[in-house]
Amino acid sequence: MLNVVKYLLFTIFCCVSGWATAQSTGRIELPVAPEDTMKAGQNLHPVEPKLIAETDQRFFVFKSHLFPGPERLVTRVYGVRAGVFFPFNVKIGAGAYISNQRLSSFWDGYILQRRQLEYLTLFVEPYYFRRKYWELSTPLELGIGRTRYELYKVADLQPEEKRSVAYPMGIGVTVALKSQAFHRFRPFRWLGFNAEVGYRLTLQPDIPKAPISYNGFYYSAGPTLLVSRMYADYKAWRAKKQRLKKKK
Repeated sequence: MLNVVKYLLFTIFCCVSGWATAQSTGRIELPVAPEDTMKAGQNLHPVEPKLIAETDQRFFVFKSHLFPGPERLVTRVYGVRAGVFFPFNVKIGAGAYISNQRLSSFWDGYILQRRQLEYLTLFVEPYYFRRKYWELSTPLELGIGRTRYELYKVADLQPEEKRSVAYPMGIGVTVALKSQAFHRFRPFRWLGFNAEVGYRLTLQPDIPKAPISYNGFYYSAGPTLLVSRMYADYKAWRAKKQRLKKKK
């Protein structure tokens, strides 16, 4: 809830600052963005390769044998990723993720207090549709990282820490919704909503032999700021301003 409130406050700030800028520089009117003039059924392509950077938060669902029935454990994974968006509508890049999970359960002669997964990943994300109001893509990921377990031996309650190498792999489906400028009021273009579902398989040795793995489905849904559009509008504004200065 706190993240949603921060997002809304930041969105209001962006809209107000955008309106103030438009009023104070009314003579600098930006051209209509290509996305805002797209026709139904038309796909958008970047004119040239461009850098992308974005945050990534997911909720992973792990099957656990600690509990009877279909109950599963859900934990958050936080990450960032950056790369290049190519004109043939494919993103290629790298990301970094971390998951920190606290538990209190018996694992193969140990009492587990906490387990942590940190990993780097390479990703390829082809876009099948990039329409005016929505996009559809399938991110493919392959990474390497490490796991860390904080444990106590049941026999003598002595603390131990065990580590192992992990190789996470994932595939997902992402749907992104995009808003458009309202009467050339650009800040509305910076708002969007992303939803993603997928599955991650993590290869690693069991330390110790655990009733919970790092394999499972994940999902993510929430509002987003389209930083690439903000930057594109800033570049267009700067270019227009410089042309006006040269005319004087």
